[in-house]
Amino acid sequence: MIRHPNDKNPHDAACESALNKIDAHAGQGVDAFYAMAFRDGWQAHGAAGASEGQAEPVAWRHNRTFCLYETEEEVPLADGDEWAEPLYLHPSAEIAALRERIAGMEKDLESRIPDGWRFYTADFSGSRSPGSATLIRDDKGKAEWLALSDEEREATDLYVFGRGNTFREAIDAAIAAIAKEKQA
Repeated sequence: MIRHPNDKNPHDAACESALNKIDAHAGQGVDAFYAMAFRDGWQAHGAAGASEGQAEPVAWRHNRTFCLYETEEEVPLADGDEWAEPLYLHPSAEIAALRERIAGMEKDLESRIPDGWRFYTADFSGSRSPGSATLIRDDKGKAEWLALSDEEREATDLYVFGRGNTFREAIDAAIAAIAKEKQA
């Protein structure tokens, strides 16, 4: 990883390991400025903050320019469509619990969707109307659908939609549409 010339922080093995994990998942990688800010934060809040469960941000990032700042107050905001994003060394307990809850919901969802189908998309952007969820045939199901004659494909769905006030209701409606198609 490239080291910024002004980055005088010592090489801490745990810090470098954490930084390398971020770098591996950062698309184009972590630039030298981000790495320097991360090392500064590690030195200031490092292992002691993480072991105490401290959820203080180590740096702040502008949501559009991605420039890094030491404090939230330093982030220049031009209008109401810009904000300062806190950067943490470790997720807070709330975020960790939320990730665990989401993983459980995803497992529940996967177990309820019939074989040959998978979740495709959902839209709950309308504030007054129900949302929708779409299921699509998985790779095997799509291959079977493509093998059908043109007339059979006209009568057989590649996608199914469900509407509901909650995500679960919309998924249940889509699953019901699959069951209805099987009966026909």
